Amino acid sequence: MPPSAPFVWPEAPTDFSPWDQEAEQKAAEAQDKEHDITSGRAVTMPKPGAGELRKQAEELLAGKRKWRPGWTDWDVTGTGAARGNVGTQVGM
Repeated sequence: MPPSAPFVWPEAPTDFSPWDQEAEQKAAEAQDKEHDITSGRAVTMPKPGAGELRKQAEELLAGKRKWRPGWTDWDVTGTGAARGNVGTQVGM
């Protein structure tokens, strides 16, 4: 039996076109983006009405507006509850 040669790692490939690396990268980025949206990491995105809530809070802190407990003009839930329309959505 002839003596066996020592193991030598093959050269790293420089041309990744046979594996379509660009498509794989785009798919991974799209999956990461979708995961961020569905997992709740997208909470940092401003929500509709957030600017109005900030304005109201600043007016309260500056003393330009007086606090009134109860219903507000700003709809927190998106259900119409701020306007007294609780339970009027389809399925409620």
